Amino acid sequence: MHPDLQRFFNHVWPIFWPWLVWNLLRVARWHMRTGRDALMPVDCFGNIELT
Repeated sequence: MHPDLQRFFNHVWPIFWPWLVWNLLRVARWHMRTGRDALMPVDCFGNIELT
């Protein structure tokens, strides 16, 4: 695991890690497609909101 992603996994409950991985992949695809950066607040359920 990349060290920058560890803080997300520390914040999310382990049962929701698969959902977090899915959302991180979606954000990575969005970033590769648009080339834009965004803030990514994550809740304890693995939901990501781009701001």
